[in-house]
Amino acid sequence: PWPLQLLLAALLTVPAWWASQAIVSYHQLLGINSYQVTDWIISFGGGFLRRGLSGELLQHSQRLLGRFDLGAFALLLTALSVWSVALVVLARVKRLPLAAGLALAFSPLLYPLFIYWDPNAVARKDVLAILFILVLLLLARWRHRASTALLMLVSAVGLPLLTLSHEALILFVLPADLWILALVLWPQQRRLAPVLLRLLLVALPGLLAFAAVSLFGAYPSAERVQAMCASWQPLQPGLVCQPLPDPFLALVDPQRFMREIPLAWAGQWRNYRRLVVALAYLVALFLVVLPLVLQAGTSRNGGPDDLRRRCGLVGLICLLPTLPLYAISTDYGRWLSTTVSVAVLVLLLGEPLWPQPQQAATSPLEADRAAVAVQGGRLWVWLDRLGLVLALAIAAFAYFKHCCSDDFLLINQRSPLVQLLRGLF
Repeated sequence: PWPLQLLLAALLTVPAWWASQAIVSYHQLLGINSYQVTDWIISFGGGFLRRGLSGELLQHSQRLLGRFDLGAFALLLTALSVWSVALVVLARVKRLPLAAGLALAFSPLLYPLFIYWDPNAVARKDVLAILFILVLLLLARWRHRASTALLMLVSAVGLPLLTLSHEALILFVLPADLWILALVLWPQQRRLAPVLLRLLLVALPGLLAFAAVSLFGAYPSAERVQAMCASWQPLQPGLVCQPLPDPFLALVDPQRFMREIPLAWAGQWRNYRRLVVALAYLVALFLVVLPLVLQAGTSRNGGPDDLRRRCGLVGLICLLPTLPLYAISTDYGRWLSTTVSVAVLVLLLGEPLWPQPQQAATSPLEADRAAVAVQGGRLWVWLDRLGLVLALAIAAFAYFKHCCSDDFLLINQRSPLVQLLRGLF
């Protein structure tokens, strides 16, 4: 019924509205010396170094257009990312099961609510990964004879640009990008060698940019970073370069944010409990919630087992390449949120790209296997229910902090349900 759909649509937009409120409120904290803004303005002013392309482009833009609010610029990109993810979920409102839909929309790892519960995560360069994957998916779904060539061009140009803006972005973007391209190219080629060759050509510029950053820009001297900071002062007189801002210091001494990792995990059993809960939640999200969302209202996606395999595969493709980040940085919430948001975009917005399952005739042997599968299906029903309960419980009572290693998963004291229980008991 349309009143129920309207109510569900209103509920699904709540996280994005909350996130928008957090974004607007955070603007007053984003001065030129804030952590987020100084991360964006790292440039090549003192020579080639990692993460410098974004600042170089912003510096040239300010020289051409005049000074503008850098914090507002970063917040605008954050808002675009939040609403893009929210609208992709909202677009399925007509066929969205209530429990699974709420578990997905209110997931503390999906970008809208992740931003709301921890506003310190706003205005990060992670938004570039989400927006880039969104553009690629829209191009992949564009029915035009030039769309494939344009998709490959945008991928080949965008990957090095993102990598030179922040070296970690390639770990989020490249696997999803290549998978989207494979889904587009395979029906056209139907041969493995040409598809792999095209994927390699698309990935090569990004990989070369990553190699250049690793070899020539990974460990700049303090003098080069000081010169880079000074290059901004004519445009931003309020920028403080003595001492250097934290993102600038991280360029000179990448180890400074890694020293707490062994201390936080050595003997801290509560962190390992949090890790187990976080892994269980990811399993529930990708093997229960997302398959239920994809299965509802359409038969082109195949059965529950096919959808579980699909969601699990995309989850692994997006998650595994980012694992090195967890060993060298403590921003666990940021990495997980970006990974989950990218994977959700690929699964939901990229749904028409997947090949339809073939309906084959059933043999007696396959009928016996189907009977066994029905017995196993009963177990999956209970596992689905348990996973859905876990996903809803995490959404209602917990949140993922953008960092750090000792408190990345916490009871959400701001949650209305937590406040209600505290008031009652």
